[in-house]
Amino acid sequence: MDTTCPISAAIRREATWLSSLRVAESSCESSRSRTFNWQSYTVARRNAVAQREALVAGAAKRQSGGSAKQRSRKAGDKSSSSSAPSREQQNSLESNQPELAEQPEQEAERAERAARWTPTAVARASSASSLAASASAAPVAAASVAAAPREEVWRACVTTSGGLAVAGLLGRQLSSWSHAAGVPISDCLQAMPLGLSLSSLPLTLAAAAVVSAARLALLRLLPAFAAATNASNVRALSNLNATDLIWVSVLPGISEELLFRGALLPLVGVNAVGVIVSGGVFGMLHVTGDRNLTFASWASCVGCLYGVLAVATGDITSPMLAHSLANLVSAGWWKWQQQQQQLQQ
Repeated sequence: MDTTCPISAAIRREATWLSSLRVAESSCESSRSRTFNWQSYTVARRNAVAQREALVAGAAKRQSGGSAKQRSRKAGDKSSSSSAPSREQQNSLESNQPELAEQPEQEAERAERAARWTPTAVARASSASSLAASASAAPVAAASVAAAPREEVWRACVTTSGGLAVAGLLGRQLSSWSHAAGVPISDCLQAMPLGLSLSSLPLTLAAAAVVSAARLALLRLLPAFAAATNASNVRALSNLNATDLIWVSVLPGISEELLFRGALLPLVGVNAVGVIVSGGVFGMLHVTGDRNLTFASWASCVGCLYGVLAVATGDITSPMLAHSLANLVSAGWWKWQQQQQQLQQ
């Protein structure tokens, strides 16, 4: 073929174009096939991973189910071996069937009684019992404290009061002898003599009233004080009668005042320092048994009040009388509250 012929040149150009087109198409097809294969590989890999996880989860589930079945089978064997009822048990079950039949009726009666206990009745009962529970409203229930026998209470009261009274009398007498011998201490017999004048009686009654009112207020306001007071009263006063209450109120009142306000206060000084020191020592000695620091703080304040009364009246008989009256009011009030609670129950 002549290469210079225009027709031959056109044919050659057409063949060259067709060959280049085929190369381009083959390259495109190969690239598309590679993309398709990569996507297929990715999808297949994801499916394989999910299938493997499903197989692992199924194996674990079958293993746990098998162990649970084994445990239930063992428990069933034990229960079946131990729960075979004997003839006596069958007879008891048959005899208890009427009682089981009566249980729904009993539950219905209880529901009816509960329905009668309306909120109004609850409010009325709570308001009626609030006054009765004021003196004994404590976190510690009275049932948790054991009441001491009457003889034990009497023995403890006489022993303690006798010891304090002897200490007070000896202190007062020794101070008098020492003062007479020239020792620079106060004569307690002269500084705080025994005796009660009518002019000091109003202050004495007022002090007893203040102590009693403050005690009742603190019983409502301070749970710790109420707990200590209630526990101490339950232990000491539960088995006492009215006459016993008088003696266990008067004996400590006389002996304690004889020692703390009749001997300690004048030895320290018939002034504010003596009042505070005697009241503080008096309170510290009340941290015993069921009494706590709150009760001791209260006793210290009361002791300071009795000291002020002794300094104001100039005798020891006034704080003795006020102390005894306050003890009697507190004990009598607590016993009355207990009787009211028993009547409500």
